[in-house]
Amino acid sequence: CPKPDEIAVFIIKELAKLIKLDRASIELFDENSGSLGVLASYGAEIPGSACGNRIEKINGKVFKSGKGEIINESAEKDGDAPGCSFMSVPLKTKEKIIGLINVCSLKEGGLYHSSDFKILSTVASYAANSIEITRLYSAEKERADALQEKNTELNAVKEIITNENINLRQNLRQKFSVRKIVGVSRPVKDMLEKIDKISNIFSNVLITGESGTGKELVAKAIHYSSGRAEKPFIAINCSAIPGPLFESELFGIEKGVATGVEKRRGKIAEADKGTIFLDEIGDMPMPEQAKLLRVIQDMEVVPVGGSRPVKFDVRVVAATNKDLKKEMENVGFRRDRFYRLNVINLDMPPLRKRIGDIPVLVNYFLKTTAAKFDRNSIRFSRESLKILELYDWPGNIRELENEVERAVALCVSDEISPEDLSESILEYAGK
Repeated sequence: CPKPDEIAVFIIKELAKLIKLDRASIELFDENSGSLGVLASYGAEIPGSACGNRIEKINGKVFKSGKGEIINESAEKDGDAPGCSFMSVPLKTKEKIIGLINVCSLKEGGLYHSSDFKILSTVASYAANSIEITRLYSAEKERADALQEKNTELNAVKEIITNENINLRQNLRQKFSVRKIVGVSRPVKDMLEKIDKISNIFSNVLITGESGTGKELVAKAIHYSSGRAEKPFIAINCSAIPGPLFESELFGIEKGVATGVEKRRGKIAEADKGTIFLDEIGDMPMPEQAKLLRVIQDMEVVPVGGSRPVKFDVRVVAATNKDLKKEMENVGFRRDRFYRLNVINLDMPPLRKRIGDIPVLVNYFLKTTAAKFDRNSIRFSRESLKILELYDWPGNIRELENEVERAVALCVSDEISPEDLSESILEYAGK
């Protein structure tokens, strides 16, 4: 019998073959409610009998003392209730009393004797273990079923998250694909061809160029066009990490190195099997340059407070707006580190050298900005577009993007005229 109530019913049926009874029940102690509850019963209630009125008290006494009792009561003289004979014995396991079993005879002359009590006690000793085992099994099965249900829910959630991750990776690949690098000029076409060639070579790449030319966009295009696209792309601004925090930020730190410090993975470990992008590499102090060079050479890192090196596999893409060859001459950049990073060089052309891309870029930024401000009908006049083409753009593409957003935000009509452009641009054009 897999359920306690089923085995209790079976026990009562078998007991009826051994002992005369009109009523029987098996009761178990409920630890949650702190009281006895009927697990299974046979026969009707005993209305109006003195025995019936005492049953509950006797059962409580038997459960508390652990000793069974026999009660024989005669018929009430002034009433219709018959006499009754009642036996109650505890259900004991090795560890505890789990409940009790009782029987009642209402027939005249159906009194219980010591032989009946012995039979009931013997049955109770076997029944206690059977019921307890079945109860434990039932409880475990309920827990197992609950865990199974929870597992089903978790698997459903896991599948949703997996699908979301796949969609996210696909969106990232689309967002940062080489197709998102806007331009029709020869320098841009040459750069796109080079990106296509180097994407799956996995050699280290150094991207050089002025600020605002889109170095990080190119780094992401390299990563998301490669076989590492499913793995992390971790970007680090080397100029923004204070010297004392450099090692723990990049290499990780072990628990207990200092009071309250928890174990933390470094950025390099987070980028394992993927790409790590070291932006503003030319601004990194000399001591940190030496530490990073050793890590890149050995492809292993020792967390702060750790003793064992941890192997990793990352592709290093670095970027700088400085002339690193001049920095080497001025001892501002380590020569060995330059040659380690500069396996493949991508030099980003400034916007003033790709004037033919300005109309294309303006239209691209205008489309995204107009949607942002809900002004889809807005456009640049020919004269204002010509002025933008004449400007030298020291801030490059980033400055152009900001200028387009500013013009869309401040223009009161549907056509952006020269008067809507920045004063610095108008002054440069002599307007």
